[in-house]
Amino acid sequence: MNADDNVRHDVHSGEGEAARAEAGESSRRDQYVHYTHEMNEDTAESAARVLIRSVPVVYGLLLGGLIDNLMVGFALGAALMLGLDLHMRDKSMFAPLVRPIVAVICPQVALMARGFGRLLGLLSLPIPARLLRAECGVARD
Repeated sequence: MNADDNVRHDVHSGEGEAARAEAGESSRRDQYVHYTHEMNEDTAESAARVLIRSVPVVYGLLLGGLIDNLMVGFALGAALMLGLDLHMRDKSMFAPLVRPIVAVICPQVALMARGFGRLLGLLSLPIPARLLRAECGVARD
């Protein structure tokens, strides 16, 4: 082996800068890829949607495993997932499926809320104003 081979061997083994300086080579910087940890907007939104829809179901299944009833845990996780999905409003997957059901059930729920408010009034208990103004689950102003 000649002196050049020794220098190259030293460079690869981690003793590089001093060996290169002795050999007259110019020192070069290590090149590496700079990763950014930011996702573009569409990817971040898609990832958030997947998390919102999958994490509650997984936690529900874990809860079901703790109580030895996977179906109850799954139902609770699915109910939470549905609520979180509906909270996304215009980006919700389940809103078109739930609207016909809500259109049928909503008037009955509003009627029961107003009746419950009147019952509280008859019992001389404090009445939340929203109960008396409920119209299809939304308070009137």
